Amino acid sequence: APPTPTPIIVVTPTAAPLAGAVATTANVRAGAGVEFAVVGVLEQGTPVALEGRRGQWYLIRSADGVSGWMSSLVLEVAPETAAAVPEA
Repeated sequence: APPTPTPIIVVTPTAAPLAGAVATTANVRAGAGVEFAVVGVLEQGTPVALEGRRGQWYLIRSADGVSGWMSSLVLEVAPETAAAVPEA
């Protein structure tokens, strides 16, 4: 009898989200600038996914769903990570 074929499982890797952390408790804003409304506050040490960049501002998302813009001055982002964040 011919051997039974072994199924092949293809795993497609997904890119890990670009990540940073909140360096000091700070506001999350509706847009990239202090003139935009505050939509949340994240505590120091909170990890965030970096979804985009505009100038010195990052579009972030926290694990608990807070999404908006934070200044690079209040985030800890490795230089190689910062270089990989797409313009938004």
